[in-house]
Amino acid sequence: MKTKKIISLVGAFLLACSACPLTVSAKGEIVINQNVTVDGLIYSPCYSNATTTEIISYDLVDVENTTIESVTIPTEINELPVSIVWGENPFRECQYLTEILVEDDNADYDSIDGVLFSENATQLISYPCAKNDSEYVIPESVIWVGSYAFSNCTKLESVTVLDSLRLVYDYGFYQCENLKTIIGSLPISAGRAFSTCKNLQSIAIKSGSDENAIHNISLKNFLYLEEFKIEDNATVGNIVINNCPLLTKLTTFDNEKTSNANDSNSELIIVDCSNLKEISTGNTRKTIRISNCSSLEKIEIADYSTKHDDSDFIGIQAENCPALQSILFYHQATALMESPLSHFSDCGDFTVYGFADNEILAWTCEKNNIPFLTLASETSATKGDATGDGEVDITDIIVANKAILGQKTLTAEQVKALDIDGNNIVDATDSLTIMKYIVGLIENL
Repeated sequence: MKTKKIISLVGAFLLACSACPLTVSAKGEIVINQNVTVDGLIYSPCYSNATTTEIISYDLVDVENTTIESVTIPTEINELPVSIVWGENPFRECQYLTEILVEDDNADYDSIDGVLFSENATQLISYPCAKNDSEYVIPESVIWVGSYAFSNCTKLESVTVLDSLRLVYDYGFYQCENLKTIIGSLPISAGRAFSTCKNLQSIAIKSGSDENAIHNISLKNFLYLEEFKIEDNATVGNIVINNCPLLTKLTTFDNEKTSNANDSNSELIIVDCSNLKEISTGNTRKTIRISNCSSLEKIEIADYSTKHDDSDFIGIQAENCPALQSILFYHQATALMESPLSHFSDCGDFTVYGFADNEILAWTCEKNNIPFLTLASETSATKGDATGDGEVDITDIIVANKAILGQKTLTAEQVKALDIDGNNIVDATDSLTIMKYIVGLIENL
């Protein structure tokens, strides 16, 4: 009788507490509720392990009313800490939300100008959907942008990304319909990070880290996209670009891991890009397929591989590219390489350029009645001469520095001229070395 009386008293107390995660069943048993709602935010209890009823924290999982305009993340619920599931954004459907605040004594989360971050602002968790700003600079402290962090932010038109940012997770910029510009290079692991931002005018991306490859990228119906660039040393799988009518230039600086980035053939497929004039890519991509690019004039295949095995470049297939004038091969074909000019249809009268000792390329051109002209060999190319005027002077330094600052995209030939230390990247070290040569501190480049 005494035990039943105690349970009855406990039950009466618990039932009087609407926010309490414990209730009493009809049989007088204490049970755990699935969720707790506090101030419109829904929390799920986190247990110490799969076999116990001990709650150690509460995970913020959802919002009761998506028309909410302002929320505050508490420090505790029932004297237990509150957390947010790593990489999630529980506010991504709150289209009227203008600010996310945290309690002053919350040591796990920060709110900066109404944007929710993890402790010390290293991860951007949620940018409010209705925040009334058209431009945003991601703080320098941010290393990661979580999944759906910028979800449904329809007022955003420009986001600036700093070099300190390491990775934007999948769907980081989900349904940002009016986003036009991402200033800086976006570190991603897959093209899904921005795949629904159809109004972007330019995209520059890089691999999120040495371990995280960019698996596949698909850009379809990006009607306002003018330039797409994959930075040096990115590890990329397949790239498909379809119906981007304003795209004029495509640059992919691939590295040796490209062909194995997604256990695929690492194809570059470009379809229906009527204003595309120039493609610059690497020989580590296995095949390039181009169709219906009526303005395409130039294709460059640069040498970004230091090995020659069955991951090497195989060839180009193109159809309905009537403006094509030149294809430049800045690498050596190997015995394992198939015909580098696999199939061409309705591509006009173009000329192929390659090194004099590229016998397979020369043989293929002769067989298919394609004009072949030789390029200067790599050993005779003038290091430091980015302008091609035969001199190494301050104008070459200006070209290098503009490229380093992201103000200029280098051709494959310019990369070879300016890459003094041979790491396939034009950086401050190369610029400084050229300057030392110009002022006479060193004799040779």
